[in-house]
Amino acid sequence: MTTSDFALISGHTPRLPPLHRKILPQKATHRPMSTISSTVRPRRGFTLAWARGLLREPERRQLLFWWVLAWLALTLGAVIRGYMDDLGLPAHGAEIERGVFGSLPTIWLQDEVYPLSPGGLSWAALIIHGSWFLVPWLVGLVVSWKRPQRIGSFFLWCITLQFIVNPMFALLPLEPPWMASPEVTRVIALHAAGDIPDNNPLAAMPSLHVALPLLISLWLFRERWRAPAFAMLAYAALVAFEVVLSGEHYVVDVAGGVVIAVAIALAARISHRLGFPNRSGRSEKAPELAPGFQGAAPTTGRLKIAHLTIRPGFTSQPSVIFLLTGALIALVSIKVALSL
Repeated sequence: MTTSDFALISGHTPRLPPLHRKILPQKATHRPMSTISSTVRPRRGFTLAWARGLLREPERRQLLFWWVLAWLALTLGAVIRGYMDDLGLPAHGAEIERGVFGSLPTIWLQDEVYPLSPGGLSWAALIIHGSWFLVPWLVGLVVSWKRPQRIGSFFLWCITLQFIVNPMFALLPLEPPWMASPEVTRVIALHAAGDIPDNNPLAAMPSLHVALPLLISLWLFRERWRAPAFAMLAYAALVAFEVVLSGEHYVVDVAGGVVIAVAIALAARISHRLGFPNRSGRSEKAPELAPGFQGAAPTTGRLKIAHLTIRPGFTSQPSVIFLLTGALIALVSIKVALSL
C-alpha cells in the first residue's frame, strides 16, 4: 500500500516539506568555519594573499630568487657595458681582420652571397639578430620547467660571461665592419625604422652574440641534455654566420666569442673538480652549482659553490627576493632616466 492509498482510506494527508526548501543530509560537517573559508578562492585576480600562497613553497621562492638575480645582474652588466668605451683607449678598426685574412670576409659575403636573395637574407638577418635577445630567456624557462634544481647553475654561467667580457670591451674597443669600412652595408638596418639603439657600438670583441648561445650549448652538453644542446649549437653557428654577413662583427670577434665560451666551460669543470673531488676521479654533475632546491642534492651544513659558501635557505628567503627585486627596479629606473 502506498502513501497515497493510505491517505485516501484514513482521510489523513501526510505533511510534505515545502518545495522551496532543500532536504539537507542528516550528517552535517563539523569543520570549523576558518577551514571552510580557506578553501574558497577569491576571484579578484592578483592579491597579496594570492602572492603569498604562490610563494609558500621554498622551490618556487628559489626559482624566483634566481630569475630576479639574473635580471638584476644582466641589467647591471648591460649598463656597465655602455661605459666601457669612455676610458679613452684608442679604438681599432678593420686592420686586425685585414692582417689575418688579407681582406674583410664580410665584404666577400655581401658581394657573393647576399645578392642571391637580398630581401630574404636581409629579413632573415634581422630576425636572427633580434631573436638573440629572447632565446636565452626561453631556454631559462625550459630549464625552470624541466630541471628547476639546475636553474642557478644556468644563470651563473650567463652572468659570468657578461662580467668577463665587459673588461675586454674596455681594453680593446673595436669598430664593427659597418662602422670601419664604407664598403660594408649594415644589413639589419635596412628594415629598421630608425637608428638601432646601442649604448656601446665599440663593444665588438669578443662577440657576445656568439659567446652566449655557444656557452648555453656547452652548459646543456654538461647537463647531458643532448637534444637542446645540439639545437643551441646549431643556433650559435647560425648567429655566427649572420653577424659576419650583416657587418656586425668580424670573424676574429666570432673566434674570440668561441674562446671565451670554451674557457668558461673549462674553468667551471676545473673548479668543480677542485671543489668537489670524488674517489673515482671522474667528474659528475654539480648540483651545488645551483644552490636552490634542498631536495635536489642532500648536503650538510652550508652549500658550496667551488670555494664559496651559501647559507642553507638563503635563496628561499622572501626578504632576499624582495631586496633583489627592489634593486632591479631601482637599476632599471636609473637606466631609463639616464637614457631620456
